[in-house]
Amino acid sequence: MSKNTELLIEIMTVLVLVVAFSFVPSPTTTLGLFTMVIPLWWYSFRRGVLPTVILALICSVVVVTAHGEWSSDIVSLLLVVFLLLISGAIPGFFSKFTIRTLFNRKTTSTILNVMTGTFLSSLLISIIAGLATSNADLANTLQHTLNVVATSWGSVFLGTLFTWLIGAIIFVVMIKWWPTGLIPRFTRHLSRRERSSLLND
Repeated sequence: MSKNTELLIEIMTVLVLVVAFSFVPSPTTTLGLFTMVIPLWWYSFRRGVLPTVILALICSVVVVTAHGEWSSDIVSLLLVVFLLLISGAIPGFFSKFTIRTLFNRKTTSTILNVMTGTFLSSLLISIIAGLATSNADLANTLQHTLNVVATSWGSVFLGTLFTWLIGAIIFVVMIKWWPTGLIPRFTRHLSRRERSSLLND
């Protein structure tokens, strides 16, 4: 598989999952999960901050379009959705260390990087979604269209906490049983010799 093919598959996979998760209904009327950010976490660990920011922008437009929310307040909605998704780029700051520690089989260090990156991202999501509660119309749109419950700071923090726990479990399982899922075959964070060993696996 070529580098461009691998990258295209990743982008399309993340885009489809983000849109699909945006349609998943909230488990309760007071708790909304931000699961659509989890695929961006994965991409961010693999590719870094800037590529994830660009992908988050594309995902924002596609998600809003898929939900048919082209209202008079579309600019505000797009901005909030983009800010929520761009939070998924935070783990990208830990990309190099995650890939290197995982390649060197330093499981504890890898888990610590993953937990820290996703936690900081969840914290930023909480702040952005919490601020959206000040706009009743926007909060209502986020809740009923994107299943993002932003009726109060409490519901926001609880939702992001559960999202973080779900994401953390997924990544820990991946680290234990599918480590190559977090290591791109053509990553710049490994030497040519190290990449060669990946390609030969």
